[in-house]
Amino acid sequence: MLKIEKGIPAPPVKRFRRQLPKEVVMEIGDSAAGDKRFCRALRSYGARRGWTMTWKEQEDGTIRVWRNA
Repeated sequence: MLKIEKGIPAPPVKRFRRQLPKEVVMEIGDSAAGDKRFCRALRSYGARRGWTMTWKEQEDGTIRVWRNA
């Protein structure tokens, strides 16, 4: 049976630090390298702006992302 309790505080909300500067200026042909989390953030940022991007894992373990259009 489910027991409902009152007066128990909720844990604080986790806030993630912004991985990218507020306004990223990448022209077609520019690239950036970073860890997986950084590159995911950059690809997501670009997708929201209609950019097409290509990425490749490099020998040192970082991922390089290029803006195509």
